[in-house]
Amino acid sequence: PEINMAKPSKKSNIEGFQVFFVLIYCLNITFSIVNMSMSVRCNKTQLPSQLLRIIIPVGLLALSSVIHMIPEKPPFSYLLWWLRWSMIYQLVVDIIDINNMCKVYDQ
Repeated sequence: PEINMAKPSKKSNIEGFQVFFVLIYCLNITFSIVNMSMSVRCNKTQLPSQLLRIIIPVGLLALSSVIHMIPEKPPFSYLLWWLRWSMIYQLVVDIIDINNMCKVYDQ
């Protein structure tokens, strides 16, 4: 007899865009650490916001490594996509901040 009679979901497999967003989370952590070190070097006091920029991607990376599934129900799937797009936005903001800090550092 089979123990699990439920039909497996199509969303339980790992897809390419999941790996892409894990890389986005890792890039967010990396750029946040670089941005924090540049702000310390340029004597700008942005450390509380920089720490928050590190904590959020680390939390999402921990959740994505524990859950391993894409939620199929609408409230949770909408939240997941909102978090993914906010991480892309945060990555763009971090790149722009690093670029501006590098201009200040060169002077």
